[in-house]
Amino acid sequence: MKKKEVNKTLAYKGKIIWTFIKYQLCTKSIVYFLIFPVYKYLINLFIRSSGQLAITSGDYKNFIFSYGGMGVFVLSVFMMSFMIGIDINSFIIMSALIVEKKIEMSLSKIFIICIKSLKSFLSFKGLLIMGYIAVIFPIIGIGINISLMENFKIPNFITYVIDGNLLYSIIYWLLILVLLIIGYYYIFGFHYVIICDDNIKEAFKKSGQLMRKYWFDFFKGFILKGLMYASVIILLVLGGVAVAVFVNYYLLNENRVFLLFNILTIGEFALLIGLLTMPLTILLITRLFYEFNSGLNIKITYRENIDALSWEENKIHKLKTGTKLKLLVLITAVLLINFCGSLLFARNFDEFFKQHNDIEIIAHRAGGDLQAENSLEGVIEAIKNNVDWTEIDVQRTKDGYYIINHDSSFARLTGVNKKAYEMTLEEIKQLKVINEFDKSKPPVSVATLDEIIEASKDKIGLFIELKGETADYKMVDDIIKKVSDYNIKDYVLLSLDYSIIKYIEDKYPDVVSGYLYFFSLGNTTTLVSDYIIIEESLATIDNIDMLQYYGKKVVVWTVNSEESIERYANSAVDGIITDYVLQVKDALKYRHEKSDLQLILDKLFNY
Repeated sequence: MKKKEVNKTLAYKGKIIWTFIKYQLCTKSIVYFLIFPVYKYLINLFIRSSGQLAITSGDYKNFIFSYGGMGVFVLSVFMMSFMIGIDINSFIIMSALIVEKKIEMSLSKIFIICIKSLKSFLSFKGLLIMGYIAVIFPIIGIGINISLMENFKIPNFITYVIDGNLLYSIIYWLLILVLLIIGYYYIFGFHYVIICDDNIKEAFKKSGQLMRKYWFDFFKGFILKGLMYASVIILLVLGGVAVAVFVNYYLLNENRVFLLFNILTIGEFALLIGLLTMPLTILLITRLFYEFNSGLNIKITYRENIDALSWEENKIHKLKTGTKLKLLVLITAVLLINFCGSLLFARNFDEFFKQHNDIEIIAHRAGGDLQAENSLEGVIEAIKNNVDWTEIDVQRTKDGYYIINHDSSFARLTGVNKKAYEMTLEEIKQLKVINEFDKSKPPVSVATLDEIIEASKDKIGLFIELKGETADYKMVDDIIKKVSDYNIKDYVLLSLDYSIIKYIEDKYPDVVSGYLYFFSLGNTTTLVSDYIIIEESLATIDNIDMLQYYGKKVVVWTVNSEESIERYANSAVDGIITDYVLQVKDALKYRHEKSDLQLILDKLFNY
């Protein structure tokens, strides 16, 4: 290829990339500094209108059907539609203009047309399609993430159940496969709506017809090419990291300033790539959309008249002196800020990157994987391994005794499909609990609360969760009396039901309570519980710091994967509930032996 042709190609691609970058920076700034704060403010207004300050998984039922609940639902649907619009719709419009060689475009005009295009989706079918897009990709972790929904995923405690059951796993992956196939065949639906102004039904019918003819060409042109591009980008980022690490460790003798500077710079490059991933993906799909229709002798032209000038292919495009100067100033400013930030962080390295807090380990369901769940033997093993706390699930029997069991029935662990309140203590004591972690170990008896208290007294703390249909105020009264009779000091009463937590706090203010939840809206610092026990997806740096600032102890549950153990062993949480207590102990010990690079990466990428 001749030099002039190379220059033209680079100039053309550079113009496209710069157009996408400008759009992303402008819109994301508006979203995160204006739209999101307004959205959160309105959500809090709706919540306060119901007489509450926070809504969580333990007290949402009455709120759903209130005026405030309806307001939150309508506002969230609108926000989801808006976010899809400014992301997907805009990039389809921009991509269509690019394919038509009209890349000298006004971003403000595109943004206005994008908002107008939302009307096509303000129908029942349209909202279903938006819901599909907003949910499916974040859940499966691939493809296009919608900004508002990018952190939405199935909670880990649910995925553990799915992964641990073959039938559930098959159903889950079959569902994902079906959704992916649907998305694959109707991927051009948005293009027909936005570019050609077709109605929803006609657009997705045409998309199906187009993909049935060109499904293999799409696979070659999108999937394979996308994987190739992704591999190149990953190699570039990893190569940059490798060079930075080599220079720092072998040439500069672990210079913290240089290490931080390189990590910041590489991180900014990776962020830039992230901003470009979605628009370039949609551009690739749009090119195929035009190509496939052309193969059917159908000429596609964007329906709206946008003030966009055509790219002059015969012209030598050069950066203006002013533009070069602006880019130079921008790059210099970014590098200078990185350097100054690196100096600041290096001088206060321990304060910024090392965790000095004590994290307590709570063995999930008695002893975690050390023995059968919720068993006396599990508690004994937890004590032998110097675990700080044991978490147990309490239910009431038919004759008023308290036994330890997690599920609504004994079916999973004993094979008897009966509930605790349907059986007497004598009948329950005939059951045998299998060890799901190690089925070669002999089954054990169902433990009573009294047996657990006697075994644990003065040896290990108790996290006592009030569980199931018998979890009520009577259970609270009975258990507090029981632990008082045994003179137990180190215990926390837990519940997923916020009304029970409020009862404990009102009637027994000196008793330590712990509220578990896995989703929330509003100001959770106003929750009355002493311990806030949150699912992993909620245990972000901001949430942890905020709750602790207001005097709450923060515990994360259930931390079982290697990634999660690594993340929360290097966090500011007060406690970790886990099935794998020995692995968590090792991770807590290892965190004091980590290199500077590991500490920095933990801080930057573990949340």
